[in-house]
Amino acid sequence: MKRLRSAPALFLISLTGAIIAYSLWLLFNHLTIGVHWESDGSIFWQRQDLQGVSLSPNTTIVAVDGVPPADAAMAFPGGSAGDLVTLLVDQDGQRQELVLRLDTPTLDEVLALGLGFPAALAFWLVGAALLLQSQSLESRRLVAVLAGVFLLVTGMEFAVGNLYVFGPLWYTLIYTSGVWLLGSLTTILHLRFPRTYRWGRGSFLTVLLL
Repeated sequence: MKRLRSAPALFLISLTGAIIAYSLWLLFNHLTIGVHWESDGSIFWQRQDLQGVSLSPNTTIVAVDGVPPADAAMAFPGGSAGDLVTLLVDQDGQRQELVLRLDTPTLDEVLALGLGFPAALAFWLVGAALLLQSQSLESRRLVAVLAGVFLLVTGMEFAVGNLYVFGPLWYTLIYTSGVWLLGSLTTILHLRFPRTYRWGRGSFLTVLLL
């Protein structure tokens, strides 16, 4: 019975751990042109050495391979290393086309995108330990389970947060679902810890929020 009860915990630990591991692989292997942009075309990060191209701080991306920046994917699905990407940019009121080559990220890009990984691993390890320990608790077991799940999902979100735009659709859906789940878990934990509120005593509200 105890093994059966711990199976969901082991599954969730394995699932979130696998997503963090995939995120780490994606961090080093995603394809990029060395420029990251917002949906309005404003650039929020670029390589220090951008393939011999110099972009001023006021540069705005107008189109990526003819597609508006809001609709262009930074993941470049179907692309491969060495492919050329044409950027139409607006620099200080003047438009020009830039041709950049797809490549794997440089060290400065890995460091910029990977800032959340130490926190991701810390949250995930503490969450896994708490969730496994909760299986042997008699009192406050539900609070320990909820806290463990919250920390596991938080760790996963830290890992995925800067990279979801580079991954496939399922990866993006995991990130958005995780944000929603964290909101629900935060509310449930608030109702049960440090003391249980009247509305948090039953399981109906927990199921409804999830």
